[in-house]
Amino acid sequence: MKNNKEFLFVIDTDSYSGNFERELTAYCTGQTGDCGVGSNISNKFQEDFTEIYKNIEKIIKTKSNDYGYFRPCKIWPTPGYWNDGMGNHWKDEDWDTEKVIKAFNEELKLYKKSHHSYIGSKNIQKYAAYQSVAIFFAKKPSDKIINFIKKRAIEYLESNKVKVNKFKIIQVEMVSTQIVIWEEENE
Repeated sequence: MKNNKEFLFVIDTDSYSGNFERELTAYCTGQTGDCGVGSNISNKFQEDFTEIYKNIEKIIKTKSNDYGYFRPCKIWPTPGYWNDGMGNHWKDEDWDTEKVIKAFNEELKLYKKSHHSYIGSKNIQKYAAYQSVAIFFAKKPSDKIINFIKKRAIEYLESNKVKVNKFKIIQVEMVSTQIVIWEEENE
């Protein structure tokens, strides 16, 4: 049996995280992905925080996205928040079907040429709201690194008018067990 662990440092916010996840990660860790987004931020981080950069670099992990680019972070679904399919985000307690339908249909009017068949829709779905950023680590970061990342995240997000709702560490374990082996028969 093989057990692979990884750790996610997750930052829950009040805004869609696809607008800032890579820059935020570069600001907090000095790390960037294959795409190079945040390189200027990463370079400054490496100059200003050489020692912490070296410590983070030892434990950071990159993962492939849907296009084959490796990145140290990913947008992450935020518990307690929903997306109506048109980019409107709702807290669990604010999800009122009539209010959501009204907002959904107002948004559709802006896109009526490409989505005309949905206007007037009463069939509203709840989709995950990606207002969080997950930063990948091969090992659990030390308290010193965690506190450093939290401080940097608050600094970066507040300067971009984004509110931090919560920080958390998630341990992900993937267990795989080989149960049967077939060998090719030679005839």
